[in-house]
Amino acid sequence: MAEKRWSVKIGNKSYDVVVEWSRWSNAGEVRVDGSVVKAWGSGSWVPREVEFAIEQEKAFLRRKGLLVENWDLYVGGKRY
Repeated sequence: MAEKRWSVKIGNKSYDVVVEWSRWSNAGEVRVDGSVVKAWGSGSWVPREVEFAIEQEKAFLRRKGLLVENWDLYVGGKRY
């Protein structure tokens, strides 16, 4: 499984955000502090964007390209 990690600070608290996906099946999941907050099943494509929340903040992952499995994380409008 491929993986990318971020450390996100909201207020006075830090959160560990991890996206993990299979290059073979395209299935994946997003974890915040070890708990799965969003998952997707296998298919032909990895999703372009994955929406979720950290506490009350809206967050999403955006894949940088159609064939590139590299993600940017946005929380409350800020890119990490």
